[in-house]
Amino acid sequence: MAYKKTLADNHLSEGALGRFGDTKMHTTKHVRPGSDWHVNPQEKQLMNMYGAKGEKLVDSIGSGTINPYTGKEEKWLPLAISIASLALGGMQAHKSGKAGNQQASSQAKLSQLQIDEASKALEKLEPTKEARMEVAQAEYGQKAEGLGMQKEEVGQQLNTAIQKSGLVTSAGVTQKKSSIWKRFQHAQKGLLGELGKAMGGIEEWYEGEKSRLGGIIKRAGLQKKAFKDQSDSWYLGKNIGL
Repeated sequence: MAYKKTLADNHLSEGALGRFGDTKMHTTKHVRPGSDWHVNPQEKQLMNMYGAKGEKLVDSIGSGTINPYTGKEEKWLPLAISIASLALGGMQAHKSGKAGNQQASSQAKLSQLQIDEASKALEKLEPTKEARMEVAQAEYGQKAEGLGMQKEEVGQQLNTAIQKSGLVTSAGVTQKKSSIWKRFQHAQKGLLGELGKAMGGIEEWYEGEKSRLGGIIKRAGLQKKAFKDQSDSWYLGKNIGL
């Protein structure tokens, strides 16, 4: 018993009793502090270089079995795993994976900002169009009145022209589409033709902006999903708190 106790306290002797390539001993400082592990030279180097992160990585990939001779935990790796690549490249893979996930997460947030900004602009689009149309109609009214027409006559003439052009549906809701306003423009002369041109231009602007903003929202949504999937993807050491 005295011999076994002396052996258990001697790291050099314990290291010699390591199995499957575990020729070194390591006393932990971060993962279950004070624990003695049988490790291979690459794992020892990894933990010396990276401290707590190295210990967490070795703890996650090592066998975790108990050495029958020393009673200490073993961190040997399955033969199918490249010890050198895991030990020396594991931390770099973790850093690269973590950085990639963080970057993807930031990109997903930027995509959401694009969606939010485009959505706000889209909400303001309809009121802006209506305001511009009101200005165009007011300018038409002022010009008509300047030619000696009465205000009531101006309004009646405009309403009659709109009714004939098909800009009003059977339900009485004005359908201000650029194509209809263009027909209105070509069907009218003088001030009404100018009004049709102005209103058609406003509708073209509105339709173009609506399409552009909708495209931004759609593209940003697809990008956000792709970045979100990337940010949630697995990388070496992700689930062990490195």
